[in-house]
Amino acid sequence: MIVESVQNVKPIEPKFKELNGREPQKKTGPCHSLIRYIESLAFELKTSEKVTKNSMLKSDKWTKSCYDLLSKIITEDLHKNMTLEQRMALGTSLSSKTIQKIIATNYKATYPMDPRTLNTLNKVVLFLGHKDWDHFIHKIDTTKTKNKDDIDPKEKVKLVVEEAVHREHYMYCKLPEIQEEYLALSHIKNGPSYTMIMDVLVDKLKKKQVISNRYNPSTCEVLDIEVKKLEKDYAQVYTREYWLLCWWDTVKKRYVKRYKVISDHFYILNKVKGEWLVKTNASTSDPMELG
Repeated sequence: MIVESVQNVKPIEPKFKELNGREPQKKTGPCHSLIRYIESLAFELKTSEKVTKNSMLKSDKWTKSCYDLLSKIITEDLHKNMTLEQRMALGTSLSSKTIQKIIATNYKATYPMDPRTLNTLNKVVLFLGHKDWDHFIHKIDTTKTKNKDDIDPKEKVKLVVEEAVHREHYMYCKLPEIQEEYLALSHIKNGPSYTMIMDVLVDKLKKKQVISNRYNPSTCEVLDIEVKKLEKDYAQVYTREYWLLCWWDTVKKRYVKRYKVISDHFYILNKVKGEWLVKTNASTSDPMELG
């Protein structure tokens, strides 16, 4: 997570208790975007060709035997298509009860996400043809952003910020490759937030550190979001975000830094050529060290 100091900005009353990198006292509840991801997962799972090609699973109303059958189909598919290393790390089985909860969109998942929950979601999206859970939610966010023109202006700005957060995380995932133009789709090029992210990318590239090694648990999530000001070409947005970055040294072949935080953020957006872009991202937490 990249943050920057902001000068000449009126002090704000933090909406959330600052944790400063410490573990939260209790788990946070399901956030709005996580619920949206589960709903999208449920729809894709039930309408997948791998599922609907079985006549028993074409019905709108499913019985226990339907979930038992899908559990068997998923297990067999994962066992066939996963690598040995994936099978050892994640396993291949999914219980019919878990599948039923996902399809009914009452599967309980919270951020920070525990390893068992993440393993379950990874297995479902692997079955559906996605690389992993992060790849799946990135696809959902990108689709939502492309369709944002038909929604309420405040909701549009929220989607831009959510996409900017996940785009930043995706840039770290792509190291050692740096795609500057991809970052410029959500951030003002050479602006404060853009520059801070690029500084981290270049620094990690020099140090040969990545978060794309196999089974790296790094993730991010927007837990809460609120538009505080919205004018013609200017917007202020507050968020609460969860970030976990586990940097792997490709030379030493081990993890060298772990950054885990839940913190409040203050975003400033400008409209450039008709498109909302992030200019500034500041936070009540300490900046992530570059060294």
